[in-house]
Amino acid sequence: MSKEFDQRVTDFFAHYQDRGMKKWAGFFLSDHTAMINKETRQKSVPDRAEMSREECGKVLGEAFGNQRPVAV
Repeated sequence: MSKEFDQRVTDFFAHYQDRGMKKWAGFFLSDHTAMINKETRQKSVPDRAEMSREECGKVLGEAFGNQRPVAV
């Protein structure tokens, strides 16, 4: 084998990047994003009818007292 061929082979492997890992990471990210979107849709709070000030105060007071989140 010639030195030129050896140099080309060495250069090829010095700059070669395996796409397999990048593809795997892309598939993983895609699956992860799909799962997050599915969970977000499941956790969405249905719309409620308008509440009076007294009802709002009661719900907010209970949430504050029990340290629970409130969606407005």
